Amino acid sequence: MDQGPSTSSAGQDFGGFVNEPVNDHAARLLCIVDDMCTSDILDRHLGFVTHKTQEEPLAAFSKEDLAYLKQQRTMYIDACAPSSRFTIERCAMFEEDGGVGAKVMAAKDLKSGTVIQELCGRLVTVRESFLKPGRNDFSVVYSNFRKKSQLWLGPAAYANHDCESNCDIFFLRSGVACLRTNRPVRVGEEVTAFYGEHYFGANNAHCLCATCKEKVEGAYANTEPPPKATPLLHCAHCPAKFLFKSWLVRHLSRHVDMCKFSCGVCGESFSRKSSLNRHAVGHDSSMTKFPCTLCPKSFTRKEDAARHLNSVHLKLSTHHCMDCELTFKSNKEMQYHHNRCHTGLKPFACDQCDASFHAPNALHNHRKRRH
Repeated sequence: MDQGPSTSSAGQDFGGFVNEPVNDHAARLLCIVDDMCTSDILDRHLGFVTHKTQEEPLAAFSKEDLAYLKQQRTMYIDACAPSSRFTIERCAMFEEDGGVGAKVMAAKDLKSGTVIQELCGRLVTVRESFLKPGRNDFSVVYSNFRKKSQLWLGPAAYANHDCESNCDIFFLRSGVACLRTNRPVRVGEEVTAFYGEHYFGANNAHCLCATCKEKVEGAYANTEPPPKATPLLHCAHCPAKFLFKSWLVRHLSRHVDMCKFSCGVCGESFSRKSSLNRHAVGHDSSMTKFPCTLCPKSFTRKEDAARHLNSVHLKLSTHHCMDCELTFKSNKEMQYHHNRCHTGLKPFACDQCDASFHAPNALHNHRKRRH
C-alpha cells in the first residue's frame, strides 16, 4: 500500500508513457541516491528497513552526482528534523508491506491550503521499460498536463493513499513536488494523498484505505447481494436521489422557480406555506420575543432561541442520529452523517460529471481535486 500516487485526474493505470528519448541514467541515479538516503537517514530514524528500489550502485560518482545526492539527503534530514511539521512512522495497516511500510503523521495543526514544502520528492521522467513491477515501481506519478510518467522519490513517497485524502500533489518547483493540504489537518492525523480513481483496480475495488474501511467499500465491500432497499426518488434535472418526497420537493427549488407563497408585507416569496407563516411572525411587533441570554439576538420562537444558545454559545451536540448513538451540533451535520453511514444517499451532485456525494464539503473537495 506504500505506493506512489497518481496525479492523473482520470486515474489511468499508468498507460500514458510517451515514446520519447529518456535518459535512464537520471532515473537510475535517483533510485540509487534515494536508497542510500533512506538507508543512512530514514531507516535509522525508524528502526527498520523501508522499501528500496534495489538498483545496482554506480561504480563511481561524478561531482554532479555527489551534489545530487547531497540535495536528496537534505530532503530526508529536513523531514526527520524536530522542527518538521510531520513525522514518518511505521505503518502496520497493510499486511502486504511485509513490515516495511510507513506512514506520514501531522506533527502540527495545518490549515487548509498549507504547502508542506519539507514533505517533498524529486521527479524524474521514466519509460515503461525501466520500471520493474514490485521492485522500483512503488512510487510513480503520471501527469496529464505533462503527459509523462515520473518516478517520485523522497519523504513524500511515504504518504499513503486515501479515497478522501487530506492533501493533493503540488508541484513546488522544476523537478520537485510536495503535498498541499485540501482541508485542515490536526496534529496526530495521518497525512494522505489520492493516488487515482483506478489505482487499486477498477474503481479502486481493491483499495484498503481507512475511508474504504469505514464506509465498507473497496476491498472491504460486502460481496453478498445487498438487502432490498426502499426505492429512491430521482430528481428530473440532475442525478440526485432522495428517500423522502419532502426532500425531493425542497431540492427541486434549486432547479425550478417554486416560490408560490408571497408575504403581503415585504413581498418575499417562499416555496412552502409553513416557511411563509414562520416569516410572517417576524412582522408582528406584538408577538412575544425570546431573547438570547448571551448576545443581543432575539427570536420569535422559543425553540429557535434554545437552538441558537445550544449550538452557537454552549457548543452542545443535541441532534441524535436515529440509527446510532452519535450526536451532532446541527441537524445538517446529523443528516450528512446519516447519508454517509446509514442510508448511502448522495443528494449533492457534481454539475460537471456523474459523481454525487453525501455532503456539500465532499462535493467541494471533488470539484477542487477533479475539475
